[in-house]
Amino acid sequence: MSNDATGAAATPDNQAAADFLKLVYPEGPWVLTAIRTDRKAIETRTFRPTDVEALLSWLKQHNGERNIYWSVNPPLRALSKKADREDIKEVAYLHVDIDPRAGEYLASERVRCAALLTDHLPSGIPQPTAVVFSGGGYQGFWKLDAPIPINGDLSLAEDAKRYNQQLELVFGGDNCHNIDRIMRLPGTINVPDERKRRKGREPELATLISWVPENVYTLDKFTPAPAVQSPDLPGLSSGPSKVQVGGNIERLADIVELDRWNVPDRVKVICVQGKDPEEPKESDNSRSQWVFDVCCQLVRCKVPDQVIFSILTDPDYGISESILEKASSAEKYAIRQIERAHDEVIDPWLRKLNEEYAVVKNIGGKCRVIEEVMDPVLNRSRLTRISFDDFRNSYMNKKVQAGVARDGTTPRMVPVGRWWLEHPDRREFKTIVFAPNKEVPNSYNLWKGYGCEARPGDCSLFLDHIKRNICSNDETTYRYLLGWLARAVQQPASQGEVAIVLRGGRGVGKSFFAKHFGALFGRHYLMVSNSSHLVGNFNSHLRDVVVLFADEAFYAGDKKHGPILKTLITEETITIEAKGVDVESCPNYVHLIMASNEDHVVPAGLDERRYLVLNVSAEQQQKKVYFRAIKEQLDAGGYEALLHLLLTYDLTDYEVRDVPSTAALDEQKAKSLPPLQDWLHKLAQSGEVPAPEPGTPMQAIRRKWRMISSTEIVALIEKHYKVLLDTREIKALLGEKGMGLTHQRKENIHGFALPHLSVFRQKLNEVLNLKLPFDDPAEDFTGIDFDYDPSPF
Repeated sequence: MSNDATGAAATPDNQAAADFLKLVYPEGPWVLTAIRTDRKAIETRTFRPTDVEALLSWLKQHNGERNIYWSVNPPLRALSKKADREDIKEVAYLHVDIDPRAGEYLASERVRCAALLTDHLPSGIPQPTAVVFSGGGYQGFWKLDAPIPINGDLSLAEDAKRYNQQLELVFGGDNCHNIDRIMRLPGTINVPDERKRRKGREPELATLISWVPENVYTLDKFTPAPAVQSPDLPGLSSGPSKVQVGGNIERLADIVELDRWNVPDRVKVICVQGKDPEEPKESDNSRSQWVFDVCCQLVRCKVPDQVIFSILTDPDYGISESILEKASSAEKYAIRQIERAHDEVIDPWLRKLNEEYAVVKNIGGKCRVIEEVMDPVLNRSRLTRISFDDFRNSYMNKKVQAGVARDGTTPRMVPVGRWWLEHPDRREFKTIVFAPNKEVPNSYNLWKGYGCEARPGDCSLFLDHIKRNICSNDETTYRYLLGWLARAVQQPASQGEVAIVLRGGRGVGKSFFAKHFGALFGRHYLMVSNSSHLVGNFNSHLRDVVVLFADEAFYAGDKKHGPILKTLITEETITIEAKGVDVESCPNYVHLIMASNEDHVVPAGLDERRYLVLNVSAEQQQKKVYFRAIKEQLDAGGYEALLHLLLTYDLTDYEVRDVPSTAALDEQKAKSLPPLQDWLHKLAQSGEVPAPEPGTPMQAIRRKWRMISSTEIVALIEKHYKVLLDTREIKALLGEKGMGLTHQRKENIHGFALPHLSVFRQKLNEVLNLKLPFDDPAEDFTGIDFDYDPSPF
């Protein structure tokens, strides 16, 4: 008998197994598990390099009779049972398991699987340390130079598994990303169970295909799988599940194993076929309803959650079809269905209310019921808070049975609201947080994940739009903006620190850019077009926002809004105020993008570093075919490719506050100048020395002195800006520490000598830190009828 992939005979090779263990863990320990094909006998032993003889003896006893596995990651202690997450000391290897696709020719599928781990690695994935043929498919292992510490901490285990999960997603591998995973031991026989034998599978030898010891990697060479929002999870979908399943899920050898729990034949048919072909559901015959039906029936039969989970995620059973299509969300979805089924079996009202509501014990010092409702104005869901009294009153007309009366037969009916609040299985949390990419115990986390999965692919048209139109083909600006986008994706739990400001006409692609980047964040992206939603008092909608797009939603001329905008961009916390609720201080994770057709968009100071201001190119303005092509590429995997690109973008040398200076920013600075600076800038722009009164030149000009009077500047600014200046401010800006103009006093008139207009413009731009060109050549100031004498300057 030969192995299609390797040509090796299906004969046990115990020495090869021992040699492999010495390669992966030279100092041990080696945790091995032998499982009989009927799963009625499972034995786990822990060996060390000093136990090689005992190891070989144990292998000789089981190899070829049982399926033998090794624990990929080392345990905290010697084990005599299969490891759970709580038993893992650290993650030393990342892994992926790729099996041939069902329904395809086995030999060609094995070639494909092997190529994925050797000659045709997905983009961005380094060469594995080890590749193993499991006797079915292929497994890849990547050794980490610094293992990820776990020490039995479940939250750390959940974080660590996301690296395996992303490998699984990129390779299209099996659902086996848990860190307590056991994998086929090379040198042992893959013994098919009864179900596989009926499909023609025969025993095959697992072999080590390659071992490259120098392939050791830092963790930053890999990307953790982003949490993805799941619209298929009804109602409130945050917090830990009451349903816990282990990492190494054993598949049923045959559906008849459910007879152990007296599962009806109808339920077994649904498991196998995905539905009951003889009795379709009248109201809702969807696949999701059949999944829920199966879960409820299996829970009623007291089938263990782990067994139910194995059926729901087993590709050999039709009931798994709609679940496995959810890719990285499949595990979460399956567990949620089991949890819903448990509530449904207790009482349908418990399931219904647990889906829609939860009790939070501490919201600003108050215990409240929370519910997510749709906000029609913002077109997104928002969290509402309900008092216990109001909740009870809202359901006082609905009754549920809560036992029987004293006669032992009459049902005792109580209001549903009171029943649920007093029920021990009501859904509840300690508090509410917004903690992107974090597990916070006993808290309702407003973070739901990203809007899509991250996969290598093509998003080149969207990137081209960013470079050619948003950045006007400027490489420096493009690289900075790409880093800003990547930082928002990789570090959503951080302040934006810099806002992206887009100026341009209608239809140039400003909103198109913001909307489709924001789509990566799903519900954590928000577009507002009303200034009250950006800088108004009632701003609870900002609490769970990572990317905020303000489209024509800010008036730069309103000075009282400026400090609020600056806080939103750079401060670590923001004050959140909801109607009828106490003000709260919350983490500020807003990354702000602003767009406007107006000339003056933001209040920009002379040393401004909070804005990247861009004049968007009009090259593709109103070209629907151009933007349609980008959208079609995004819909065909471009969103996933963009998220993957930004998640893997190297930010090592990126500094968000190192904002490129742009002409558009200088324009905003010029339009945001304080009164004195603005007056001088207009003077430099026009080149015309103004008169305090119509037809009446400045005193110095009347006397044919080439100077401007400080007192008359004060009067002009008070007249036009309604601001009273101190002459010391004028001296500080125009004098030797500012523009360097010569102070003069003639006949009790104090002022500053005027250089040639070209020199005046140059000096003013230098002191204001502007690079703006002026509208016309510098001929000299007008309103002066004498020759220019350069000697004083």
